[in-house]
Amino acid sequence: MKKIHIKGEREIGNFIQAINDDFVLISITSPEEDWASIPENVNCRGVLRLKFHDIEHPAHGYVHFSDDHAAKIKDFVEEYNYVKVIICQCEAGISRSAGVASALLKQYGMDENEIFTKGFYMPNLLVYKKMLKAFDIPVDDAELKRLGSSSTYFFRV
Repeated sequence: MKKIHIKGEREIGNFIQAINDDFVLISITSPEEDWASIPENVNCRGVLRLKFHDIEHPAHGYVHFSDDHAAKIKDFVEEYNYVKVIICQCEAGISRSAGVASALLKQYGMDENEIFTKGFYMPNLLVYKKMLKAFDIPVDDAELKRLGSSSTYFFRV
């Protein structure tokens, strides 16, 4: 069974240094920010770095999560399918990484609803929807609306 972790930039260093299992990391940063500092760990099998803003609707001047981003994540996790630990990291560890992690949980047959209802995470629904589409998982718009109402985040642009 896969283990999917959601982390923010501040906590990723200590978390990675403590991992004793093989893992991969999906690191997400805003386009205007520097890449997150990732410490070395001999158990790291791969790192995918992506840059896009935390927005749910395309807006002028912002880089939104695209089908290309989703395809890169899908290809990355499929390439490292043998790895049991996947870490999804973004700046705060609340929205973009939670959107990716939620879709990965669903893809691997685990319950993603806890991420939407736990209270700490507010998954980016654009990320979640495009990730489901990349994995050919049907997207139920009514379900997305329900999930979105349970995870309102005040930093949305």
